[in-house]
Amino acid sequence: MFLRGRQHESTVWQRFHPARDGFTVRHLDGVVEVLVRSNAERVVDLFLALAEELPPAVSIFIDDVRSSTRFTGAELALPDVLEAVGRLKLPLTTYAGAEISIFSPDEQVTLTPSLELYLHSVSERWVFLLRGHGLVERASLARRSWRLLRDGFPSAPEATQALRLAAARLGLVSS
Repeated sequence: MFLRGRQHESTVWQRFHPARDGFTVRHLDGVVEVLVRSNAERVVDLFLALAEELPPAVSIFIDDVRSSTRFTGAELALPDVLEAVGRLKLPLTTYAGAEISIFSPDEQVTLTPSLELYLHSVSERWVFLLRGHGLVERASLARRSWRLLRDGFPSAPEATQALRLAAARLGLVSS
């Protein structure tokens, strides 16, 4: 029997991740844009983990592409937002089809309907945080094997209902 301490999550992940996973960095007019690609579960986990790094009061935007319903909220408590969005993990990884952005004046974490993760900031701190999560910076990333247009996502009543419940829980305004 081998007794070992707990392995760091990134070490285990690096051992079993596909070679195409990683992130790229672009600098656009004083804003650092980071694109992260991985499998659905990993991207949603990273979205939630990185959102924890935002300030205590955040704004949120949710766009359910299936129902063309958008919800917005401003100056919400970060723990409340994380709790409500955390409940969406299963519907998001199963059905995709929703854009969720959590942001502050200087930073933004966005999950796209195609389950890509975009990070925006005035500094390069996302790069260091992603490296801490075991991701590797790459010059370019492989394109998605699938990408649907906004009207191409099949009906998923469970996902639409989960998004509406999260919006109601946070008191978001429909637009």
